[in-house]
Amino acid sequence: MFCNTSMHNFYYQRYTNQSQFQSWCSSNYCNCYGNKDTCTCSSSTWSTCFCETYGKSIALTTAVSPVSDCVRYKDLYICTGAHYHMYCNTSVHDFYYNISHHHCSNMYCNCAGNKDTCACSSIAPSSCFCTNYTNNITIPAGVSPVYDCVLYKDTYVCTGAQYRMYCNTSMNSFNYRRNTNQCQMQCQNNNCNCTGNKDTCTCYNSTLSSCFCESYGNITALTTALSPVYECVHYSGLYICTGAHYQMYCNTSVHDFHYDRNHHHCFNNNCYCYCKKDTCACSTSAPSSCFSTNYTNNITIPAGVSPVHECVLYDDTYICTGAQYRMFCNTSMHNFYYQRYTNQSQFQSWCSSYYCDCNCNKDTCRCSRSTWSTCFCESYISTTTTTPSPTTPAPTITLPDQCKSQGGCLQDLLQQLENITQLPLSVVTKVLDVALNTSAVVSQSTDSKELMVNGNRVLQASEKLLSALVKPTETSDNVSFTLDTVEVKAFSIGPKFPSEHFPQLDTKNASMDIDLIGIAKSNEEKGSAAVAFMSFTTMENLLKADFFNTTNDTIKTMMSTVISATLPKTSNTTLTKAVNFTFRHIREFDPNGSLSCVYWNISEWIVDGCSVLNSNSSHTVCSCVHLSTFALIMQTSSSPPPSGLLDLLNLVCVIVGLVFLSLALLSFALCQWSPGVNNVARINICISLLSAHLLLLLTQQFLSLIRPQQVLCVVIAGLLHFLFLSAFLWMFIEAVLLFICVKNLSQISSKKREVLSSGFLCVIGYVVALVVVCVSIGLVPEGYGSEHCWIKTDEGFIWSFLGPVCVILALNMIFFIRIVIILNSHKTEQ
Repeated sequence: MFCNTSMHNFYYQRYTNQSQFQSWCSSNYCNCYGNKDTCTCSSSTWSTCFCETYGKSIALTTAVSPVSDCVRYKDLYICTGAHYHMYCNTSVHDFYYNISHHHCSNMYCNCAGNKDTCACSSIAPSSCFCTNYTNNITIPAGVSPVYDCVLYKDTYVCTGAQYRMYCNTSMNSFNYRRNTNQCQMQCQNNNCNCTGNKDTCTCYNSTLSSCFCESYGNITALTTALSPVYECVHYSGLYICTGAHYQMYCNTSVHDFHYDRNHHHCFNNNCYCYCKKDTCACSTSAPSSCFSTNYTNNITIPAGVSPVHECVLYDDTYICTGAQYRMFCNTSMHNFYYQRYTNQSQFQSWCSSYYCDCNCNKDTCRCSRSTWSTCFCESYISTTTTTPSPTTPAPTITLPDQCKSQGGCLQDLLQQLENITQLPLSVVTKVLDVALNTSAVVSQSTDSKELMVNGNRVLQASEKLLSALVKPTETSDNVSFTLDTVEVKAFSIGPKFPSEHFPQLDTKNASMDIDLIGIAKSNEEKGSAAVAFMSFTTMENLLKADFFNTTNDTIKTMMSTVISATLPKTSNTTLTKAVNFTFRHIREFDPNGSLSCVYWNISEWIVDGCSVLNSNSSHTVCSCVHLSTFALIMQTSSSPPPSGLLDLLNLVCVIVGLVFLSLALLSFALCQWSPGVNNVARINICISLLSAHLLLLLTQQFLSLIRPQQVLCVVIAGLLHFLFLSAFLWMFIEAVLLFICVKNLSQISSKKREVLSSGFLCVIGYVVALVVVCVSIGLVPEGYGSEHCWIKTDEGFIWSFLGPVCVILALNMIFFIRIVIILNSHKTEQ
């Protein structure tokens, strides 16, 4: 529906339920009414008030991004000019781009394009070609909202109902403001003064190229941007959701779609796909209407046209993306303001109202007041990946054939890395993965010297590869990736780093606190610094804990992953403050053991310059005055070698105990000496103890097979907890029955019938024990599954068993004392 507001009145209403809205165009021979699905005109005009009806299968096409620019989708570059589109598949051809021209070449392809034209001397029908249009081309419109501004290179392009305003911020200042109900933008300075709002644009002074307005008729096609990473956009009936490693497609004409800030899923009609920020999984999918395309862990998702450090309107909410944050401002509830200066590196945005006050610039976002859903900031450390300049061939690393099967390539790899200062992320991850997997072959050696030599080579190669990822920056830059054998974080800051606080570098098993800002300030020439942090998952197989030489005879256990911290491409590496490392324990902590923070010194682990700050059963914090390769080692007293005779004696005793428990169970079950004697408690004591000891015996005999199956080990620990606890509860019940018998022998039968029935006793004996186990699992699910498939002793979880046992023993002792007193009084009376 088209409504020219210079001649007619326009009304729009949208309800809280976003699937319902109404719009009207009326007055001056016009009356058109539209909702989500239909548009009807009782009276209309040819050009200012009318409806256009489409077929049911219409699909709105999205713009490829700004005119005279290129955007990458997966391996395909799409370049848009005034009269053409050029396509170049970089998995087949080479692509070159600069501000004035771009071309696709190699492999039977040669296409070159500039702002206006594209010509191909040779083409490939599907991977390298140009589509040329007439001079009157209309760029297809995107789905994003009308009445908004997007930055294309140095120029803001603001689109209204009947105009487009252009403001080049390298020459003019651009200001944007949006209140709850209206928006306004202004371009001024240097013989320029243009002001636009939702509907009109007026210029008091303008230029031909950097500050002007274009007015259109009623059939304008508007070019808009795509949505940001980690968001969903609606194209006709199709939702496309983009995450870190996937894109999900859901056709709402066939399936149901649900979306909120934390997840989104497509379901019904043989479809179920569930996605979050990073992952997407489909249990059932449809090839064309409900599916997910998943990528590798290191993929860089192509962003929309709107660059990072900018704001885009989605429905009623502005989403502003900065270097380390995203700010959300719902304009139906709050006021939004945006200002950008002539210098493009500076802008400010505000979200404000009575309950909201968030202020953001290029790098940071701070909220003095915020809400959970309409006005808030999300902080994060973005992962930045870089590729070499297209005009400069990237250096390559050739991996010898022996890298695939044996450990003979590390020395050759170090020689190739000797003079390389810059490598793309894809090369670094590939070479690092091969080098670390190759070291796994060497780790099977029993020669200590060979292990040390190869461990040193792996560390040197890893540090050089990480150094090749670091590039100079004025503000900040960071890289992170995860492989099966290593997790890597690298961060570099420049002289214009905006914050006074450097974030903690975290991996799954370790974290590091370092004063990188102080180190950068001490580098007076450049004012920059970089840090690389690596957490190796398999390095302990090369740099073994036994290489920690101590005078006392102890057992050394590696309690953490091996980590490495360096300052690549930093001239002054002197630390201004001690560096703190937090290690997560990867093995069960022994309270009697001694922890040492150590670093690798070519041939051994030593403790010089490192100390333990604090420790608990799950984590230890170490402080070091230098950077190197670090680990956490626990020393425990040497235990005597296991005695085969003792194990045999234990086995025989347990088997004999099981035999006598079986005989006792048969005796109590088959023999009834007196109708007034209740044997239920004794029978169930035997059942619980017999089951518990049999399960314990089998577990210890096959522990080597059970232990790797963590889930099975946890289940066995829970069953043992239940069986032993129920045995103690039946002991308590037996004490109660004995007390009642002694207290009033003549009424035992009636008591048995009225209160202590077998069903009631079973509820106490088994259900109470089951409740205790279930509550323990609910509160501390990781408390089961120790080295011996029993309850873990750390963090006091063992008291989930010892607590009830102590209470039962105390009550039984009270009953015992009372029974002795009663019997003694009866004896005195006689």
